[in-house]
Amino acid sequence: MRSPLTRSIATAMLRTCTRSLPGFAQPTAASAASGSLPPHLLARTRAGKRLLVHVLISGFVLVATAPAIAAPGRLKLVRPTVRTQQWPVAVNGWWALIDERGNLNTQPSLDWIGDIDDGQAPAALQGRFGVLNGVGDWRITPRYEHLDRFFEGYAAYRHNGKTGFLNAAGTPVLKPVLEDARRFREGFAVVRTLHGCGYINAKMKPVVPPVFAVARSLHQGLGVVAIDAPRTGGRSAHALEQISDTPLAQLVDATVLARPQDDTLTRPTRLWGCIDKSGRLAWLDRSGQIEEMRDFGNDLAPVRVGGKWGFLSRTFKIAVAPRWDDARPFVRGYAAVRLGDHWGYLNASGHVAIEPQWDEAYDFDETLALVRRGDQWGYIDVSGSVAIAPQFSSAQAFLRGRARVNPGWDTHPDAEGYINVAGQIVFDPRRSSQAIVDTRRGGRGEITVNDRFTGPDGRSNGFRSRLAQAPPLRPTPDLGVIPEYLYDEGVSVDHAAVPEKTDDADDGDVYPTEPDPKADTAPEPDPASPHGQN
Repeated sequence: MRSPLTRSIATAMLRTCTRSLPGFAQPTAASAASGSLPPHLLARTRAGKRLLVHVLISGFVLVATAPAIAAPGRLKLVRPTVRTQQWPVAVNGWWALIDERGNLNTQPSLDWIGDIDDGQAPAALQGRFGVLNGVGDWRITPRYEHLDRFFEGYAAYRHNGKTGFLNAAGTPVLKPVLEDARRFREGFAVVRTLHGCGYINAKMKPVVPPVFAVARSLHQGLGVVAIDAPRTGGRSAHALEQISDTPLAQLVDATVLARPQDDTLTRPTRLWGCIDKSGRLAWLDRSGQIEEMRDFGNDLAPVRVGGKWGFLSRTFKIAVAPRWDDARPFVRGYAAVRLGDHWGYLNASGHVAIEPQWDEAYDFDETLALVRRGDQWGYIDVSGSVAIAPQFSSAQAFLRGRARVNPGWDTHPDAEGYINVAGQIVFDPRRSSQAIVDTRRGGRGEITVNDRFTGPDGRSNGFRSRLAQAPPLRPTPDLGVIPEYLYDEGVSVDHAAVPEKTDDADDGDVYPTEPDPKADTAPEPDPASPHGQN
C-alpha cells in the first residue's frame, strides 16, 4: 500500500514528466473536447503511466533510504561501548580512536592520545592535557600543562609550573605546590620540592622527608634512593638518622664523611639505598661503591660498580657480578643487558638466556620483546627465536595483542598501522580494504571508513568502504615530553641546588604549604566530545 504522501508526490512528478516525455501522446483538439483518446493511444498512454509511476515510486524509496554521506571533516563513527577494545591512531596529525574492527570511534580532532589502559588514556587538545575514559569521552577535560593517567586512584597534574594530584573524581587533593612528582605505586608517590626528593602517601602526607638527590617509585616494596654524602649536623644527616634510627657514623663510612664536600669542581659522593613500604631506610651503601642503581624486579636490581653493571639481591648483596656495559630491570623474568654494542637477556637466575646480538632490546611485554637490528625493528620470544622479523622503521611494545608499527610505508607518522602477535597487519594504512588512513593519496586528506570490516580471523562477512574528507594535514604538535614517558620514572635534583642546613628542621617544614585555592585555575579549551556528530 502506498501512502497518500507517496501517491501525491508521484502524481505531481507524473504530470510534469508526461507533458514532455517522448512516447506519450498529446491529445488533439477534438479528443480534448470530447474528453477521450483514440483506443490505440489510450492503451499506450495507460501502460506508459503505470510503468512511469512504478519507476518514480521505486526511485523515491531508494533516495529516501540511501545512506547519508558524511559532511567533509565529519567522519562517520561507530559508537564504542565500555567493552570495546580501542587503540589510538593519527589522521594527518590529528588523533582519534579505532576499535578492533577498524571502525573509527572518535573524530580525528586531538593533539595526541596515549594508549587506553584500565579504561583511560591521557590525551591533549590545544596544548592542554586531560584524560579520556574507556569510550573516548573526556573524563578530565583538557586544562592542565601535563596530566598523567590515574594510578591507584590518583593522577599527577601540572599547572603554572607546579605539580599536584587529582583524585578519581578529578578534584585536586593536593594543590600544585610541588616542583615535580610521579604516579603512585604501592601506596607511595615520589615528589620533589625545593629541598630535594621524598615520598608522600595516599593521604597526601609526607612519609619520607625530601632530602634525597634521587628517588624512584616503589617496586617489590622497595624504592631506590640516592643521597649526596651528608655533613655531620646537617639536615640530610638528621633526616637519615631519623628514618633509620641509626647514628650517622654507623650509616656512612668514616672515609666518606671525611671527604671534602665544599669543592665545587668535585661531585660529592652519592650514596645509593632503598626505602621500604613503612617509609624507613632499609639499606644504604655506606661505602659509596655503587655508582648507580635501578628498580627491583624478580628480587634483583641493576647496579653499576666500577663502570660495569651487575645485580643486587633483596639482601643487598651482589647476586650477579658486574660485567655488563648496561642493564635494565627484570620484567616478567628477563632483564635486557648490553655487552659492547649488542643486547641480550638474562633469566631470573642471572644466567644468559639470550646471547647479546641485537643493536637494541626492550622488555618482554605480552610474551614478545621489541628488538632492533640496524634501522629495522622486530620482535623475539622468550626462547630468543625471532617471532616477527625486523622490518619496521619504528615500532612499539604490544598492548592487548596489538603493536603500533611503521613498516616504512611513508615518512609521515600517519603511516603507522597495527599488527597482531602473529605479525599479521590488522590495520594497514596502505590498503583500503583494511585501512583507516590512506597515505598513498599524497596528502589529499582522504580517509577510509569501514562500515564492516574483514577481521584477521577471516570469518567476517565482508566489508564496504567509502572515502570521506579527513582533517587538513598539519605538523605534529610540540607537546614536550608526553606523560607516558614522563611519569613512570623517578625524580632527581642537581645536588648544587639542594641547600644543606645545620638546623634540625621538622619533616613537615620542608614540604610547601598549599596555595590559595582561588589561584588554582587554568584556561580551558573547548572540550568538545571527540565523538562529534555522526
